[in-house]
Amino acid sequence: MWHPRFWLMLIFLVIAPSVFAQNHTSVRAVLNYDKLQPGAQAIVGIELKVNEGFHAQSRTPLEENLIPLEIRLASDDRATIYEPIYPTGKRVEYPLLGKLDVYEGTTIFYVPIQINPDVSPGALKLTGQMTIQICDDQQCFAPTRIPLTIETNIVSVNEAISPVESEMF
Repeated sequence: MWHPRFWLMLIFLVIAPSVFAQNHTSVRAVLNYDKLQPGAQAIVGIELKVNEGFHAQSRTPLEENLIPLEIRLASDDRATIYEPIYPTGKRVEYPLLGKLDVYEGTTIFYVPIQINPDVSPGALKLTGQMTIQICDDQQCFAPTRIPLTIETNIVSVNEAISPVESEMF
């Protein structure tokens, strides 16, 4: 029979990385239009804010044992999801960690999408996740997955749409 401390340790190992990353980062996903029309092209902007004193591994870490930041949006039969566009990381030398390729402060990622031309009007919910490894200047922590959700409406081609979040796009 398993000791109760084993179960507590297991729970901590599963939950702690997610809680840690969420306490030192914030992530939001937004669409560049208030609604979409059939056949429209759009961009999902994903803003990552990493608290001061911490950083996230970039999409291209310099060492193979570090976890690259990765964004995945789930496929949807009403929209084509393209590959995310990742900005170049910043190379920083840390006394204990060495040279790393990281994202610090605020970083914005873009995911182009296109609504299929034959879809009917209605609600559209895109979901996905960001896999991220957070570090401070002394150590890197277990990677975690942060859920992403984008909700909008598909309207008829005759209905006007408006750009939003112009500072992000």
